[in-house]
Amino acid sequence: MLAVRGDCVGSKRYRALRPILVFCLPAIGDFIRCHSAIQIIAATFPGQPIDVITSPLAAPLARLMPHVRKAWTVERHWNPGLKERVRLARELRQENYQAAYLLTSSTK
Repeated sequence: MLAVRGDCVGSKRYRALRPILVFCLPAIGDFIRCHSAIQIIAATFPGQPIDVITSPLAAPLARLMPHVRKAWTVERHWNPGLKERVRLARELRQENYQAAYLLTSSTK
């Protein structure tokens, strides 16, 4: 199940721009390596809010990243059915993301 872990950056400038979604690997070590990619994305798109999808274990680390606005969580071995995928797609569509980066080899 997907859960939102609250805004990490609350300034008004982040709310005015369309956010970018980054799907990070769920393991802690892999998530830490994703931080470099998040920094590159933030430098490429200055001022754009960045949201991440990661595991519940890595979500607290996302809150420490200055470029991350929001951390969505999914279970590490999450295997959604069609109904769950449609629900997730609707939730993510409401955020009006301008781009998504998949930093994993999984196509879930």
